[in-house]
Amino acid sequence: MDRWDDAAEDLARVRREISDLVASRGEAGPAEGVGEAAEGMIRVVAVDGRLSLVELDPKVMRLPSQTLAEEFARAANQALAQLRDANAGAAPATADLRALASQLEQVQEMGERELASVNDAIGRAIAAYSR
Repeated sequence: MDRWDDAAEDLARVRREISDLVASRGEAGPAEGVGEAAEGMIRVVAVDGRLSLVELDPKVMRLPSQTLAEEFARAANQALAQLRDANAGAAPATADLRALASQLEQVQEMGERELASVNDAIGRAIAAYSR
């Protein structure tokens, strides 16, 4: 039975690690990237691969339109690059750890029920043989 106990302990440990990972992701919030240009007169924030905030100092409107466009693009690209770097080590967005943890819990419970059933059957067989 030691192998079964070890397997159950390993499964419980993995479930705890997944739960901890889900909790830590929730606390950290989404990653963001920030870019600035035109001597800080343009500030752009990117979250989830999109620009979430654009701040323009009123003085920036005095720039020629071509320069303004170039500076805005520079700030936006800087924010997106910073966001990409922040997400480089993260798990893919498609990984649904909550669903994985739930499925793992179901597998563990089903395995425990099956093991108990097998254990009962072995006990009955031994008792029948002993008579």
